[in-house]
Amino acid sequence: MTHLVGHVNPNDCKTFDDGARVCVTDFNAYMTANLLVPFGMTSSGYLYREGMARPYDRQGRLIGDRKATAIEAARYGSAGGLHTTPADYAKFLVEVIKPRPSDAYRLNAGSLREMFRSQIKVTDSLSWGLGWAIEHTKAGDILAHSGDNPGYKALAAASLQRQGGFIIMTNGDRGYDDIIAKVVMSEPMSGFFPQRWSSEPARADRSSQCPAGNPNKYRDPGSVSRAMT
Repeated sequence: MTHLVGHVNPNDCKTFDDGARVCVTDFNAYMTANLLVPFGMTSSGYLYREGMARPYDRQGRLIGDRKATAIEAARYGSAGGLHTTPADYAKFLVEVIKPRPSDAYRLNAGSLREMFRSQIKVTDSLSWGLGWAIEHTKAGDILAHSGDNPGYKALAAASLQRQGGFIIMTNGDRGYDDIIAKVVMSEPMSGFFPQRWSSEPARADRSSQCPAGNPNKYRDPGSVSRAMT
């Protein structure tokens, strides 16, 4: 991380439970300059902003909102922690499925192919790519990624072949059950998303196989952790 960002403040450090000692405080600035601004994601970032959607538990009670520090953003930024909006994340998704020519901020074609390539086979119909779950269907591969923090549930998916996708962000612990699963299993989605991803009675059986079933398993570099108004 220090090599990537190039800035260390030895007077402002924190040691985490895993023993990692982090003294980097400009991760948010680095990501803003090198990804968020070039992609037009001006409402996104890794630090708390006023106006964010507040989180609620399964009983509808407001959850105390933890505000990430600059050091925590640096420690966990590679695994999640992005605060964004559906409109902003859609810009990122478009850059993924319909990328512009490679430049100082965008991956080249070889890196994109590697991102979408099956790196680890989970089942015959599911693989891990780089930052994405890849669902192999008869209609082509579907990329999926989810976000799961207390009070925030989200899911994004896209088809390279169809050049389309969707993003759902919620600010409640019932977001998956009450919104995401119902959208995924709805008739308008039947031609895009495999129906078996969203059968609630089979949730325990499918949790190891599908992004919609267990969002927490998919928290990695592109993870959406919070929704912002």
